Amino acid sequence: MLTDLVNAHKHTGYPLRTPRSNLDPVINNVMECLAQRKDYTGMDYGYTLSPDTGESRLGVGSHIIIDAEIYDKHNNKIFDIDELIEESIAVWQSIIIDNNLLA
Repeated sequence: MLTDLVNAHKHTGYPLRTPRSNLDPVINNVMECLAQRKDYTGMDYGYTLSPDTGESRLGVGSHIIIDAEIYDKHNNKIFDIDELIEESIAVWQSIIIDNNLLA
């Protein structure tokens, strides 16, 4: 499914020539917020964006939280983006271990 999402983004949408999941997954309901780190006691919070250079900076005491949902071509929710990320990492770890890719 992750491959389908990447390929749809890379090739500007569906239908894909060679879909992997046949679900035509779409990322919906993207939400983001800037939050204060609970364990940080300093004063470097916030996010700044330079209008002159376009350079951005996230304060040490802040982090950005992103949430989203993955839906199939029939608009059925498959799962939340954090589930996709966790499952993808588990698969990658398994591939790395099974193929002895760590030196």
